[in-house]
Order: sequence, then C-alpha cells, then structure tokens
Amino acid sequence: MRHRVFALHDGPKAQSAMEFLVTYGWALIIVGIMVAFMFQYITAQSSFASRQCQFAYGVTCNGAFAYSNAMFTNVSVKLNNSQSYLVLNPNINVSIMNYGNYSGGCRPAAAAEGNGITCNVIFNTQIKTGTVISGILYVNVTACPSNNKNSCQPPQMQTYVGNFSTQVSARKYS
Repeated sequence: MRHRVFALHDGPKAQSAMEFLVTYGWALIIVGIMVAFMFQYITAQSSFASRQCQFAYGVTCNGAFAYSNAMFTNVSVKLNNSQSYLVLNPNINVSIMNYGNYSGGCRPAAAAEGNGITCNVIFNTQIKTGTVISGILYVNVTACPSNNKNSCQPPQMQTYVGNFSTQVSARKYS
C-alpha cells in the first residue's frame, strides 16, 4: 500500500486550491487582524472613563483624577483661574455620588488670571480601583478685583459650581 503525499503537481484541483489559498488567504488574515484591533479598541474604550470636569464660570477644568489605596482616596482637580482678577485662598468641597461630601484644600493660595490651581480632597474611604465616580464640585475663592493680594478691597466670596466624572486608579501614598 502506497501513501500519497499532497504536492503541488497533483493536478488541476490541487493547483486551484493553492491559488485560492494564496489569493484569498492574505485577505482573510488582514480582515482577522482588523477585527482583532477593532475588538481591542472597543473594549479598551469601555474600560477607561475620561477624567473630566466642567464648570459654568469662574474656573476652567483641566481634569479630575481619583486615586485610592487600602486606607485613603484622593480626588484631585486641576483648574485654571478664568476670571480677569486674582483669586485668593481657594478651597474645595466635593459631593461624590454614593460616597458622601468631603472638603479639601487648593494650591497656590493666590492665582492670577490664567494661572493653575490644584485642589485635593483626601478622605478615609477606600474606593475600589476601576470604579467610576462622579459628583459635584464647589470651589470657594475670595475674589480680588484690585489684583493686589495685600490690599484686596473689597474682598468678595465666590463659589464656582461644577461637575466631574473619573475612574479610580491605584496609587501609593507616602
């Protein structure tokens, strides 16, 4: 009994099969790779929430971030003073949906028009990494229309209200 091994010269059917595989095999491989990339892109998009916040007036937001470890959670908000005057002593209150209300501080203590302000709220509640949190931000400042922090007359208290949404990530606190 003789075993026959498939070879290219086994006739027109084998040649047709090989031509089909060579011609359409590359197209099938490319389509498969494209489907894999699209699947990866779609699943990656759904697993990452944007780090966003928005205010109607007073400050512009460059992003909201949340970090958590086994003991603490830190919500950090990056802002810019969009007023045409100096703002002094900013502080922040955060109302996080399903987690409560918390207060924090901001730096620097004085921010001129266009300058950055970073606000942090650290609290003793662990929020699981990957959780999307959202809520309301209240940034309280002393407005200084004279633009002189040493003689700010008349000082005016202002509260800028905004909202945020971000995904909690892991971070070690020192």
